Amino acid sequence: MKIYAVAVERFAIRYQYIVDHINSVSDSHVEVVGVDGYKIDREKYSSHFSQGQLGCALSHAKACHLIASGEDKCGLVIEDDVVLPSNIDSILADLEKIISEDEIIFLYNRNISRGRYSSCDQASFDQHHKLIYPLSMKDVRTAAAYVIGKKAAKKIYRFNNDVKVIADDWSQLYVHGCFLNPRLLHPNVVSMKGFPSTIGYSDTDSVFVKLGKRILFGRLFQLIRMVRVGAILKFKEKNHIFVNEKSVLAISE
Repeated sequence: MKIYAVAVERFAIRYQYIVDHINSVSDSHVEVVGVDGYKIDREKYSSHFSQGQLGCALSHAKACHLIASGEDKCGLVIEDDVVLPSNIDSILADLEKIISEDEIIFLYNRNISRGRYSSCDQASFDQHHKLIYPLSMKDVRTAAAYVIGKKAAKKIYRFNNDVKVIADDWSQLYVHGCFLNPRLLHPNVVSMKGFPSTIGYSDTDSVFVKLGKRILFGRLFQLIRMVRVGAILKFKEKNHIFVNEKSVLAISE
């Protein structure tokens, strides 16, 4: 299975990190699909989204287009701040055997508030992980890492290549019929590096904002921030509950 990494060369540390990291844990073919939101024609897209959001959404759409037009039945899409497990290739090989063409299997998820997942609709994956359904797509909150089938990839590209929604608005993508079967591999097999977000960066920041960012992204402050962000993410990764209720999303399986 090919790996499509969303990374932009302008963010050199993150870009080099993800390329080096993938090569250190995987023998899969890697393709970097980053679209820099500051190098696109801003007038072509909705003013409701920042340039960072546009670039992110276009990057994911590009990855979906490559998967849809490729020979493989599915592909792994990851963002540039993930940490893959050392056995990612064997995980992907097993997922490739079971994923349907109209399915997305999320390898990482976190929630701001408690997310609810069905204890009824589960399937064993390996000794330590299960495939589970959320009760609502609103409880799938990130596009950090997911395996997507060819048919779902094609529909997401067709719907969102002009950025109708942000990349991780899975609820709206589901409502608009972009995929049929959403499952999560639980517990997360992917973790996060803890880099600060690049979505909100702007070339039009004031002098004071730029100065603040220069201080913030100095090596010491960056290290402190990464530790803090990492701790917050670990808390949110556990922010879920299982309920004895069948998921309406599983009906479509």
